[in-house]
Amino acid sequence: MQSFKKKLIHSKELIKESFGILKRDKSLWAVPLLSFFSLLILVPLIFVISLPLLKFENEWIFAYVFLFLLIVYFVSTFFNAALTWMIWQVKQGKDATIGEGIRRALKNILDVLLFSITTLIVSMLAAMIRGGRRQEGLGGLGREVGASTLETSWNVLGSLVMPAMIIPEHHYFEAWAEVKEYRKTIPQVLVGHFGLGIIFSLAMVVAVLIMIGISLASPLAGLVVFVALIVPLIILNLLVRTTYFTLLYVYIKK
Repeated sequence: MQSFKKKLIHSKELIKESFGILKRDKSLWAVPLLSFFSLLILVPLIFVISLPLLKFENEWIFAYVFLFLLIVYFVSTFFNAALTWMIWQVKQGKDATIGEGIRRALKNILDVLLFSITTLIVSMLAAMIRGGRRQEGLGGLGREVGASTLETSWNVLGSLVMPAMIIPEHHYFEAWAEVKEYRKTIPQVLVGHFGLGIIFSLAMVVAVLIMIGISLASPLAGLVVFVALIVPLIILNLLVRTTYFTLLYVYIKK
């Protein structure tokens, strides 16, 4: 019990240190923005280039959708890998640069691709479990629980695999072998995923309610609230989560 309590206290220290690192190096905030704007450019471009495929048979459309989603997941994973390396650099007392983060992600480009493929497959399996039509009753509830469990499991495991893959420059499957080292930090892992998730979910609910209230009086003001409050919350959630699990990896490798 005492050990469990110490681990919860350690989780609190990791969260505090995560915010400290984000405060120390403002360049970390630019990475999610780069990821967003990259997708903002790539998604319409891919759609326009791929328009002829929409005239093909169904199997080609499936391949198009698969490739389209893979590119989206790859871009997000690539910048998350760059962010992980930059956080590690700040933890070492260095000045992180976006260029260094991108170079590190490029060195692990194949591993980033494998990570992205895994994420896509998990998403597709979850969608298959849920089914095309929403079901009522216990059957629908069971499907939703199964799909959510699969997605949550990968979200947790992915958070553990990413720093193990990028920091020591392990291959994708080598990084998976290191997941077992987190066994002694299960409370910290649970706090990092579910604890932070609850905190940011509550903050998001409050932000959305504020936006809705202001939008009723002025739609333009509601849009300003969305940009000024909700978008930063989404970015902060990603940054704190990535920083937390990077610091946890550093801790278990001491």
